[in-house]
Order: sequence, then C-alpha cells, then structure tokens
Amino acid sequence: MHCWKVVCRPKDLDMLFELDKLQAKMVAEGGLACKCGVDVRATETYKGIYLGFWYCPLKDLEGAKEHWREIRNKVRGALSLNTPVILKRGCTEMENQFGPSHLWRYTKEMRMKEELLETTVELVQPKEPQPTLVKTHVYAIWINYAHRMGDPAAKKYYRFYPESTGSIPTSTYHDKHPEILEEVVEDVDRFSIQGLSEN
Repeated sequence: MHCWKVVCRPKDLDMLFELDKLQAKMVAEGGLACKCGVDVRATETYKGIYLGFWYCPLKDLEGAKEHWREIRNKVRGALSLNTPVILKRGCTEMENQFGPSHLWRYTKEMRMKEELLETTVELVQPKEPQPTLVKTHVYAIWINYAHRMGDPAAKKYYRFYPESTGSIPTSTYHDKHPEILEEVVEDVDRFSIQGLSEN
C-alpha cells in the first residue's frame, strides 16, 4: 500500500542494454535498488516489452517524486528523450486485481497484517552482483524474446540471422526462378526407406 516505484519502458533491445548499464552505474554510486528486463506478462505487453524498475523508500511519496525526477533525467540522457518514465504505486498485479491505486483504502486490518509481517520477515538485499554466467543467460533470454516479439534490433545480436534462431529463410518462387535440384540419390533413398521399415 505504501510502495512507490519508478518505471521506464525502453523502446528496443539496444535501449534495454543501455538501461542495464545505467542501472549498474547508479547502484555503484549508491542509488536505489533496481532491475530491468523483458515483460513476459500477457496482460502488460501492450505497454511495451521492456521495462526497468527503481524501488523508492516506503511511505514517502514526496521523496519518491524527487527520485522520479532524477531518474527520468538520467534515463533520458542515457537512452532517449522520449523514453517513458513514470512513478507508480504498488504492483501492477495489485492494480489489476483491486483497481486503480488512487482508489485503494488502507484499513486497520491491512495495517495489522503489515505490522505482523514486519515482525516476522526480514528483507535482506543481496550484497554480491549476479555471477557472469547468470547475466549471460539472462541476456540470451532478452535477445531471444526480442526476436520473438519482432524487435528488429535483435538481429545484430545473432552471429547468423535468422539461422541462429532455428529458422531458415523461406525459398520463394513468385519473384525469381531458383534452380530446383531434382537429382535422386538412390543410396540415401534406400537407406531412408529401410530405416523406416525397420522402425
């Protein structure tokens, strides 16, 4: 109920990688906890397929607005002037479930539950960065997702495109006349037929 987040939506895969660098630099300078990546939630991709988050201190809307201004300036300087950067309340899933966050009502029962949780759950921020192997795996997921979602920027991250994605370009015949190989290799045909008959 008192969670504030700054969210940005990079326009393409190149900008997502730039955002990753920017967030790493901001964390090294003592900035807010943050993360970025691809948005695979079916309900949210209409907003864009890439996003970045910064988590503001709880229960401080005015402070969160100051963080938003600073982050917006840094994002626009590193990515693009028209990169959307917003300040939001709570999780998207909460708004989807309970409606617009400005209409939420903070009840005594909710406050009691939060106080109970705070006495039993300790949130510890990881001190070590992600291992290189994990980061490389995550980047591969980003690249493959960008390709699946039709981002043209993904192409440059493959050694052979589109073959590295498991796709072979379609041979077309309406606009050109490629030579069609019709040679019959009898040994291969016999082997294929024999293999099929034995199975």
